[in-house]
Amino acid sequence: MKAKKHLEEISRFDNPYFARLDKIRLDRNERVSCWPVEIWNDMQNFITPEVIMSYPEFDPVYEKLAAVLGVERNTLLLSHGSDIALKSIFEVFIGPGDEAVLLTPSYAMYPVYAKMVGAKAIEIGFQEDLSLPIGHILDAITSRTRIVCLPNPNQPIERVFSKNELKNILDLSSRKDFIVVIDEAYHYFYPESAIREINTYPNLIITRSFSKAFGLAGLRAGLLISNKNTIQDLKKVKPISEINGIAVRLIEFFLGRMELVDAYVKEVNKGREVILKRAAGLGIPTHGCTGNSILLQLQDADQVKMVVAKAAQSGYLIKGPFPYPATKHLRITLGPELIMNEIMDVIERSL
Repeated sequence: MKAKKHLEEISRFDNPYFARLDKIRLDRNERVSCWPVEIWNDMQNFITPEVIMSYPEFDPVYEKLAAVLGVERNTLLLSHGSDIALKSIFEVFIGPGDEAVLLTPSYAMYPVYAKMVGAKAIEIGFQEDLSLPIGHILDAITSRTRIVCLPNPNQPIERVFSKNELKNILDLSSRKDFIVVIDEAYHYFYPESAIREINTYPNLIITRSFSKAFGLAGLRAGLLISNKNTIQDLKKVKPISEINGIAVRLIEFFLGRMELVDAYVKEVNKGREVILKRAAGLGIPTHGCTGNSILLQLQDADQVKMVVAKAAQSGYLIKGPFPYPATKHLRITLGPELIMNEIMDVIERSL
């Protein structure tokens, strides 16, 4: 028996093995620096044998999440990474014949999820100067639109949506009845949020990740935030346990120590200043002032590939080039000042 016909156009591949763990990983927007030894020891002590042997218990983590975020518990739903959070939105709210309005380049799984459910991905591209007028998104919304995905900020090309821009789209969603997904994966690096609007706009869903500012990419943990009725709908497609027990416990750990998140955000911001200063000294244009990464514009794609390859030879993983219009750009995940100076040394030598 063959798979459903609409899945034929989807091509998926296994992730290649790059032996990344012994490198300085500046290519996938993960946490760059390890925690202090005493914090790492505390984290390990937080994981008892009972946590590993037992199915996860969720009450404490939901209570802490609600307290930290200042919302009701019934507006929250954990997920196996923000990617599965997004997948559940597509499973619940869109189907064959519907359209999803997406940015490109952006998170690669948005159009894949649309195709998985038989919907059409309407991808709105950035302009040559890396801008994306809000009017291009509004013009793409039709009577067939069921989901609009707005990463705020977007990656790899940064696009931050203002409160007024979001309000215009949310107001339109109330009139035309489509879901607005505001992907806040880089929250805390970019502190603005639409979380206070979840009970004002019934079609608003916010997704977040514990991979970025929390530094827990390996746990694959994410979060859905919306009004209680929408969360109840999303629960219909969740597994028995939203996430695993180790993830539950370590999220609890960090929710009780939010100063660790704040400290890492400050570390990243200092690292950004290093890149900006060093790049300016080399005459390299940069793009991005939020999130935990930055784009550097080189002469062409070949030069980007050369620099990325030479960085890898020196033990530093960076990424680029990207799809149009970021074909001349490499991306550096931001981290401590020392490591940012090291990667800029590598780039300067390569050029």
